[in-house]
Order: sequence, then C-alpha cells, then structure tokens
Amino acid sequence: PKKAAPIEQRTCLIFRCGPMIHVNRRPEKGLLAGLFEFDWAVENGEQIAATERIQAAQVATRFDAAQVRILGTKRHVFSHLIWQMTAHLIDLESIEHGPDGGLWVDVQTLQSLPFPTALVDWRNLVVVELQGA
Repeated sequence: PKKAAPIEQRTCLIFRCGPMIHVNRRPEKGLLAGLFEFDWAVENGEQIAATERIQAAQVATRFDAAQVRILGTKRHVFSHLIWQMTAHLIDLESIEHGPDGGLWVDVQTLQSLPFPTALVDWRNLVVVELQGA
C-alpha cells in the first residue's frame, strides 16, 4: 500500500499597509523556484505556531492583536505532502513596522506576480479586499 502523504500545518501571514501588501520571492532553485509568496510562520526552517509567530511579529513590527484577522483555511495537496493552511491578514499602520526584506506591492502588481497554485486563492482574496477598501 502507498504511504499517506504527510500533512504540514502552515500559517500564512499576509501583511497589509493601506493599499500595499508584503510579498517575498522564493529562491531561484528548489521547490516553487522564483515564484512569489506571502510570509509564513516559520522560524529556523521549522513551522511554528501561528500565535507564537504573530506574537514575535507583534514585538518586531509593533502591531496590535486587534489588527489580525483570520482570512480562512485551505488545504493544498502536492504529490508528496499536504499543506493545511490558515491565512491571517495583518493590518499595519506603517510599512516601517512590517517584515524585513521582501517587497511591498500595490494591487495591480500583486495580480501580475506569479504565485504557487497553493497560494493563488489567498492572493485573489487579498486583491478583492484591496479593491473593496
């Protein structure tokens, strides 16, 4: 019998500051090479609890827990593993309070960036949020 694919619990952190969203570009080599993504609750290569990552981000970026909203959950099945994802939208008052590195992009740019299939639904949901704001 075929071995069941492992399930990874992943927490996607989507930082927003007004009309801008924070994204990162994946390395040019490896899984999902060169595609864009949102921030993940990962520390030293290991997935950490969303609450722990959000608390660490709060200290680093000085945002308030009231500025965090769960966008929803999604499951994505790869051939070798399954991601069970929860996305959190975090509203920041200033880009300077956001994560280090990466890019801040507007809605038009966000729509044009290549994202992994696993994250396209989140990107589309954020685009709708930005267009309705």
